[in-house]
Amino acid sequence: MKTEILIGALALSLSSCALFDIKSLKPHNLVKTTATTAVTYTVAGPIPALANLLTSVTVDEVLPEESSISQIEEGNKEQMTAYIAENITTTILYAIIGFLVFTNVIGPWAAQRRARRKAEAAAEDRRRRDKYDAMKAELKARRSQD
Repeated sequence: MKTEILIGALALSLSSCALFDIKSLKPHNLVKTTATTAVTYTVAGPIPALANLLTSVTVDEVLPEESSISQIEEGNKEQMTAYIAENITTTILYAIIGFLVFTNVIGPWAAQRRARRKAEAAAEDRRRRDKYDAMKAELKARRSQD
């Protein structure tokens, strides 16, 4: 299940990158993202690897390249406004994608994990209480026999 979620998120992020400027799919960025995601998956598991993947892709897409800023002519307000609007639009898009991933994948997973932990803790408390009650009843029975 977790592997399928990771593969789906990878496909979603790569397809969303294909709709825009494909900075994340350039060889340098792709190798870096793949390597760090693979190491994170191996060491920490699928959820941290997914977070690492999304962070790497977002950073590759949002940060401007060195040459992109120099393309704006000095004093040209229209180019500057268009550049800022493009970056803000991309940032908003990634914020929405991140929100959707969090609310549809990470949030339910965390809630399910928390509910399981609470249920296990309640069962353990019940076992302790039952054991205590049994010991108390046995002690009471021994005292009444003496």
